[in-house]
Amino acid sequence: MSVKVGPKGQITIEKEIRDKLGIKPGWRAVQIMDEGRLIVYFIPPPHNRSLAGVLAAPGPEPFPTEEDLDRAREAAWEDVMRQKYSTGDDAESS
Repeated sequence: MSVKVGPKGQITIEKEIRDKLGIKPGWRAVQIMDEGRLIVYFIPPPHNRSLAGVLAAPGPEPFPTEEDLDRAREAAWEDVMRQKYSTGDDAESS
C-alpha cells in the first residue's frame, strides 16, 4: 500500500504495520539512509513501571506471636534441662 507524503514531509504508518511492530504513540523513529533507501528503527520510551525493590533482599520475618514465643521458651527450657541433667546424671553415676 502506498501513502501520500504530506505538505511537511510526513507520512502515516499503516495501522496493520504499527500493530505488527508494536509501535505506540511516544516511540522515537530513528531514520537512516542506506544506498538510496530509508530505514526506520523504532525505539520505545523508557517504561514508567517502578522496579524498586525487585532486587532488594527479602524483608524481615514477621514478628512472632505470643504463642510462638511461649513455644520457643518452653523448647529452650527443655533443652537446657535435658543438657544439664543428662550430663550431670552420667557424671554422678560414674
